[in-house]
Formats: sequence, C-alpha cells, structure tokens
Amino acid sequence: MNEYDLWMEGFELEVGIHQHAIYMGRVTGDNFRKACKARFTREDGKIDPNYNVKKNSLWGSRLYSNEQAARKAHG
Repeated sequence: MNEYDLWMEGFELEVGIHQHAIYMGRVTGDNFRKACKARFTREDGKIDPNYNVKKNSLWGSRLYSNEQAARKAHG
C-alpha cells in the first residue's frame, strides 16, 4: 500500500463563486485512483454520490496527488 496526498482542484463558477485548491489529507491504496475510491466509499459500502469514479473527481473537480497540479487551473 502507498500513501498519497489528496488535493481537489480549484474552481470558478459563472455566478462569481470560486475556490482555490483544497488539501483533503492523506489517502492509502495500491495506486492513487484506488486510494481516492477507498476515501469516498462509506462504511455501508456505497460510494459518496458526489464522487465520480470514472473521472476521479469530487463535485466535478478533479483530484490530484500534488498541490501544484491541483492549483494549475484556478489557484
């Protein structure tokens, strides 16, 4: 098992709402994608509905293992 930092990219909405990249903590898994999936799988085995497994995103924002990549689009 490997450990990864988990970052969610920043975003900006047309209505003027914006958010810089957010550090979400450390995750553990065989690879980054599996670690993210484990992080967003609830105790009952269901995946958080805000997490998109195929796109590896949360609320439509991509997830990254490093701050630099997460800040690239919106700081």
